[in-house]
Amino acid sequence: MRARILDPQVKLYSSPEANALSLATLTEGTEIEIGGVKKKDGKQWVEVIMPTGQKGYILGNTRIFHFRLATLLQKEVNVYSQPTSDSLVRTRIDKNSKFYLTEVVKVDGMDWVKVRDLVNAEGYIPGQTRIRVLPEKTKALAKKSLISGAMWLIGGTVVTIVTYSGTSNGGSYIIAWGAILYGAVQLIIGFYQYFTART
Repeated sequence: MRARILDPQVKLYSSPEANALSLATLTEGTEIEIGGVKKKDGKQWVEVIMPTGQKGYILGNTRIFHFRLATLLQKEVNVYSQPTSDSLVRTRIDKNSKFYLTEVVKVDGMDWVKVRDLVNAEGYIPGQTRIRVLPEKTKALAKKSLISGAMWLIGGTVVTIVTYSGTSNGGSYIIAWGAILYGAVQLIIGFYQYFTART
């Protein structure tokens, strides 16, 4: 998951220890890729990958802004070069287009959101723009899909078996194909999310 450093200065360590070698000092605005979280000596450490490919660790209490994928709900919005409506309009985002939220800034009491489209063009949109943040794919969410799918699949199968067993002397029974199909689809989605999502 991509993120931006919000603290003025952050030490990048070679290992998750306070006395480890300091590889670099990251400044505010530095972009990083977030890896796993480790706990050592009562402190949380986050593994990060720099744009150069260099790996290291930062303290878990470091302030960062996680990039989030979003989609536009309104008809369109102008993307400005600076966080002000007087600046140059770089491009326009149309309804249902996807883009990343990379930072939030306040200028003259008004919130502006720095955005980046899927081809890495950046700019600012007003904070009141109607957007929807898309759910992030994580293993935790994948497990929820797996559990939900299993419950629907088992429930539909049980209903089918119970009603069928009651027809030994003739009569009709229910095939809960809707629940079974929905459960199977959720299981497939859950497995896909689990094996493609971050930890």
